[in-house]
Amino acid sequence: MLGGRNAALDESFDEFLKRRESVSLDYINGSPTTLIAISTSNDPATFFPPSGDRISGGAQVNVANDKGAPPSRTEAPAASKFSTLRKAQT
Repeated sequence: MLGGRNAALDESFDEFLKRRESVSLDYINGSPTTLIAISTSNDPATFFPPSGDRISGGAQVNVANDKGAPPSRTEAPAASKFSTLRKAQT
């Protein structure tokens, strides 16, 4: 939050995707901190992890994200890239 206002409300969709890609990269390299920072702690919230489970509740989703992050990588970091399949004209 900046000045009592959520800075994410002021970003464009392209800016959001760049930020989300960076968060994803942090996560797959063992750091869930930035993912938890952008996640809600409030209900309702639902997460469907790769295991096929269903996790409900903001706090529970954040616990799952924290536990689900792989161990920190000591070798070369993993790579990730987001692709936009279709984007509405603005």
